[in-house]
Amino acid sequence: MRGELHRMKRLLLSLAIAAGICAGCGGEFSGHSREGAASGGAVSGGAVSGGAVSGGAVWEEAVSGGAVKKISVEKRRKKDQSSWFFSENNFYYLREIEGRGEIPVECVIIERDLSEGTEREINRKDLSGLCYVDDDWVYYVAGESGGSVDDRVSASLYRAPIEKNRLNIRKEECLLTDKKGIDVFGVEGVYCDGRYLLYITEDGNGTYKKYDLKKKRFVGNLHKDKRNCDSQILSVVDGYVYLRMGEDEEFYWQKLDSAEITKITGEMVWGEAHAAIGKDVYYSDEYAMPFSVMKYNVEDGSREKVVSEKQLRELLEQNRLLLEKDKTYESYNLAGMFVSRNRLYMQFEISWDNKIGVGYSRNILVYLEPEKGGELHYDKALTEFLAYDKPQEHWFDGTFLNEAYCSRGRCVEMTDERCYMEVHDQESDKITLACYDFQSGGFVYLTEEDLDWYLPYFTVPFRNLESLLTGDEALEGKDYDWPYHLYL
Repeated sequence: MRGELHRMKRLLLSLAIAAGICAGCGGEFSGHSREGAASGGAVSGGAVSGGAVSGGAVWEEAVSGGAVKKISVEKRRKKDQSSWFFSENNFYYLREIEGRGEIPVECVIIERDLSEGTEREINRKDLSGLCYVDDDWVYYVAGESGGSVDDRVSASLYRAPIEKNRLNIRKEECLLTDKKGIDVFGVEGVYCDGRYLLYITEDGNGTYKKYDLKKKRFVGNLHKDKRNCDSQILSVVDGYVYLRMGEDEEFYWQKLDSAEITKITGEMVWGEAHAAIGKDVYYSDEYAMPFSVMKYNVEDGSREKVVSEKQLRELLEQNRLLLEKDKTYESYNLAGMFVSRNRLYMQFEISWDNKIGVGYSRNILVYLEPEKGGELHYDKALTEFLAYDKPQEHWFDGTFLNEAYCSRGRCVEMTDERCYMEVHDQESDKITLACYDFQSGGFVYLTEEDLDWYLPYFTVPFRNLESLLTGDEALEGKDYDWPYHLYL
């Protein structure tokens, strides 16, 4: 049932884009140049075709923007999550705009000059996803889908050169065309790093494909594997791909440069319930009873339980978080896993009913430090920033819905420096984006005027493609205080 709801949600989502994560809450970016980028002339041969776009497919406009500090660039440094959508001088992201003609909404590429803080709007017809940026090229997907297979327009991967610090969309090159489409809706559709393209087809079968842009060929016959339907790419970390495959949506891993696929578990694993650190992947089966978090090593295939339901309950009781003695029901839902510094954070939504039938929920943050023995710790600071002073009842049209929230929001993303949250600001009575600084312990609300407000919404795609930032409201009956939907 949850899988169907997820697919329906993805169809309703507007485009989720990726961009770098900021170094701070006040508008300063951090990023680096890539190493070993594909460069040179047009890529051609095999399933790849080339050629520039002609006619009225592209146009550009100037967009105003505030000042921004220039990012620190180290030449030839390997691409990481902070620099996936940065060139040496620019930052690129997508934005939705009001459509022209029969299309109600369109996407445009925004090129932000890091020295001057100005933005340039670059239009390209049927643009559907931004994939990757290096010092020489911007990679993106364009093409639209119709209501049936016969009506579908083939989606293609393109790249356009950066010349004199400006993207020249008129010199774009077509690198790959797939008649079955390239699924870029939601955030679990496409991964590209300038060498490999990983994507899910949009033909209704959800087939996983991998293409080597340098050798101009598909890696293995993955699309012919009978298991390879209803697939979803979950993350690509340290050269390893994690994905779901098959009708039972089992959990697999694969080396980025290999066609071999290895099963981790035959159970469903959601992207928000997994995180990879080096060669270890931590995950929780969707229907595990009792609840547990497992660690699997891709090098030797070893597996061990690192968090049990009993261990979690004891930690919560020690910290006086489960004091109610009249609970008639209790459940633990893993609602987010994040990697920050050397810690693996887990966000749990704890739900219970009291004896008169009122349902309560509370979001709680705990963490492991794998390099220090893996003991489970409670993060009091983050949990309390998410907490209401007292439970807030949920009313609709004057009717109490027998629900009460002990938390006013949830964590949605983390970097080594920051934790981003969507929380209910009781002054405005709206859901807003907030930022917690791990080093200083400072907590601030971000506004639409803050340079970096959108950055956690554009996390680099290999970190976790099935992100919490999918446009769902953190609390029922609460509105967002500014238009996140323009970027989701």
